[in-house]
Amino acid sequence: VFLRSDQEDKEALQLLQDSTYPAMKLQLQSLFLKVNDKQMSDSLNAIFARFEHLIVIENKMMVTLQKFEDYDDPVKKMEAERIVEDELLPRTASLNNSVNVIISKMQGTISEKNIQLNRSFINLRILITILAISIIFLGIFLAVYMSAIIITPINKIRNIINDLGKGITRKVNDTIKNDEIGEMVRSVNNLAEKLQATATFATEVGNRNFQIPFKPLSREDTLGTALVAMRDNIK
Repeated sequence: VFLRSDQEDKEALQLLQDSTYPAMKLQLQSLFLKVNDKQMSDSLNAIFARFEHLIVIENKMMVTLQKFEDYDDPVKKMEAERIVEDELLPRTASLNNSVNVIISKMQGTISEKNIQLNRSFINLRILITILAISIIFLGIFLAVYMSAIIITPINKIRNIINDLGKGITRKVNDTIKNDEIGEMVRSVNNLAEKLQATATFATEVGNRNFQIPFKPLSREDTLGTALVAMRDNIK
């Protein structure tokens, strides 16, 4: 309006209306869909409507001063100046204020989201710490439990078997459960009882009690069979 030879700014205004604004509008609408705030989206759409009405006014001014000679026509020149002063500048200032309001709201939303993100991060860190401590205590508990339930009875069984190898017969004095370890304990105790019975039988035979009954553990019980034969031979 005031600089008839400033063709560069005129082309920039035309480019803004034809491509820059439509592309930016699509981008903003896509981004605001992710924000999922209806009030903010409505405010943005209202700004789009007002800006597009401003473009209509700009086009009216651009048509008025379309040619270089139009700047010499005082009626056209004054009409264009009136449009700038009465329409474009006030509407642009109002639009800027509305955009600044949206920017302030978005900055507030960003700050709120950052606070929520920091809280979530702190909660996640606390959760990870709790999980780590829980896993450590669970590992310690499992170690103690395995030691009490499995390792300790196995060590007792091993000691009893070693004692049996030395001729000492005794049983595992422990709570017998219905599991694999309990079956092993019962088997070892049964072996100790049988060997103790065999030892008792041999002692009685040594004391010339040839009437004491004794039954071999099985057909393959070579020790029991030999003891019965020894009793009969000594008798």
